[in-house]
Amino acid sequence: MPRWRLMAGRPVVELEFARRADGERVLRRMVADTGAGRTLSPFHLILKQSDVREFLLFNDRFSVRLGGALMGTHPCSWVVGGVRGLPLGPLVAVAVPDGDPAFRRIQKDGAEGIAGMRFLDGFSYGNFGFQGEFGIEPLS
Repeated sequence: MPRWRLMAGRPVVELEFARRADGERVLRRMVADTGAGRTLSPFHLILKQSDVREFLLFNDRFSVRLGGALMGTHPCSWVVGGVRGLPLGPLVAVAVPDGDPAFRRIQKDGAEGIAGMRFLDGFSYGNFGFQGEFGIEPLS
């Protein structure tokens, strides 16, 4: 079961993405945020636009409206990614402008994106008895 230390008191997951240009695997630390969307939301992740372009599988050309700190309408695209050590697959990522002030606050703590509720709902998650850590395991 993959586990990570909390980052600035927040649960994180480390995801692996495949670069569009050469297929090289790239790691990103994502805040695990059950408040980011719902299980039926049209997106799994929130990334900065430059990462979405780098990991693009294909562009479906649709947008979602976010509330909270990232309020507004943002484009979505399919990217290739997943939990390190598990098979990669297609995920829908919301593309937030690289300079967005609210997104920069997340990056300030060391995160590079947000794993939302639709992504997390595919796993059992929590500290599993390890204080100061966060882990996930695939549902069986």
